[in-house]
Amino acid sequence: MIEVPGCAERWNWVGDASVGDWREAKAALVRAASLLPPTREGLEWCDEPCVLAGERVDTEEGGRPALRVGSLTLVLLDDDDQLLKTTPLAGTLGEPKEAALSDIERWLSNAAAVLDSVSRCTRGASRVRTDPDTLQTSLEIDLPSRAGEPERAIVVAFGLGNDDVDPLITVTAQPDGRPDTLPLSRISALGDGDAQAKAVERFIIEALERAYESLRREWRRR
Repeated sequence: MIEVPGCAERWNWVGDASVGDWREAKAALVRAASLLPPTREGLEWCDEPCVLAGERVDTEEGGRPALRVGSLTLVLLDDDDQLLKTTPLAGTLGEPKEAALSDIERWLSNAAAVLDSVSRCTRGASRVRTDPDTLQTSLEIDLPSRAGEPERAIVVAFGLGNDDVDPLITVTAQPDGRPDTLPLSRISALGDGDAQAKAVERFIIEALERAYESLRREWRRR
């Protein structure tokens, strides 16, 4: 049985900002993330102190460069993930709405919490990482594949959307599956954080079950 333990306890309400404000804030955050040193495995969400953190750098100053999403600030963390240095970017990368930055911060925190729960309970699941180019947070569940055939996997992702797609959660069976989607608009329309958490948990469980079944059917046909 597929489970997402702890989702309700760790979920934060999202939906205070408009999609247009999200897009403006996302654009500023992506530009800010591009100022971080390149990473091999993407960025990692740290709940304390609410940052997207890269890898530790081998320099004289050392530390771990990160982006504090809610205030659009570059920070440097020490070995205990405590703040060593801050560089505010608001004004230099645009003036995104504070509500949108806070909403995206909660979305990224939610993504890390939910996907970490999936990762810990699912065989073959990767670590949770955020793509610095898109700020999409995702994990991949690797499944057995036959020699000479495409690798099979299920990707669960929390995306921030773009000019054509609203922010949404997706579950996709690869290589050829169509994604199941749960858009932010449906999540934010719910009455409170508990209702949002239950809807997200139900969606991920049901979408994963459909993805597994789709891949099982495809496996039997070959």
